[in-house]
Amino acid sequence: MAGEVLADVARLRQLAATPDLVHQPDQLDAVKYRFVTAIERCVGIAHHVLASEGWWAPETNSEAMRE
Repeated sequence: MAGEVLADVARLRQLAATPDLVHQPDQLDAVKYRFVTAIERCVGIAHHVLASEGWWAPETNSEAMRE
């Protein structure tokens, strides 16, 4: 999962270099999608770490990220 987060971040960096990004709706959609998938993967990693360490099970994703 961590490799996928790194891939999303690398792609976001590439997209950020797009000239006139704000005027290209398809590229902006790609940015939004990459942010969503990166965040979801980070949350998944947080839940996995908590579970594998035998810690408490958070009720929300934000709790998992804080821990």
